Amino acid sequence: MECRTHGFLRKRNGAIVTFDPPNSTETTPVDINLTGQITGYFQDVNSVLHAFLRQPKGTFITFDPTGSVGTQPTAINLEGQITGYYATADGIYHGFLRRPNGQIDTFNAPGGPNAATFPKDINDLGQIVGYYQDANLALHGFVRSAR
Repeated sequence: MECRTHGFLRKRNGAIVTFDPPNSTETTPVDINLTGQITGYFQDVNSVLHAFLRQPKGTFITFDPTGSVGTQPTAINLEGQITGYYATADGIYHGFLRRPNGQIDTFNAPGGPNAATFPKDINDLGQIVGYYQDANLALHGFVRSAR
């Protein structure tokens, strides 16, 4: 199946480079860092969302936290750390941090394991900000300190 939406990068000289991770039908880039690494997500032929990291030379790394049925990165920092969220089969959203070595740490906001956790950004110190929805559907902000 051919991809219907594509990622693109406009280079400093004005040239446009389009890209798609392997096996994608839809590509959504969401953030780029100063080294040119791009993160985002793509949909596969089964309509499942997966995360990607596009390296500056055009190679792709695709990833999903264990147990994910849909992964959406939201930000990448200068170190190449990526944050975002993923859903599990029970419909709960969890946060993740992907480290440059490929290790993925998962976490839930302070509202407990059933709170829907949505990281939105990560700074160059590795601190993550976002929000979570508690059992009463109220929204709360959080800051996750770097470890």
